[in-house]
Amino acid sequence: MYDVVPYDPPDWALAAGFSSPPSRKVLLAQTPTPLHRWTPPGPELYNLNLFIKRDDLTGCDSSGNKVRKLEFLMAECKMSEVSADPTAATARFVCVAVS
Repeated sequence: MYDVVPYDPPDWALAAGFSSPPSRKVLLAQTPTPLHRWTPPGPELYNLNLFIKRDDLTGCDSSGNKVRKLEFLMAECKMSEVSADPTAATARFVCVAVS
């Protein structure tokens, strides 16, 4: 149902010294989500350019950061073929979603 696809971490993640960034993920979200310019009502605030990241447009009910994390968790779960009865609620959810 969900295919595991290769993932190339961004250069900044490698430069930051992450020891083992993920190499696979499952595609769940519609990314990248757009940035929209936002002008608050009232006087201009120090000539700031404000933008809102539209994570409500990922195509999922949950917010973007949760969906993006779930993409990596599901890939890890599928690759390890977890079949035991996990006790953590997140692990249970991931395993049910992958099944």
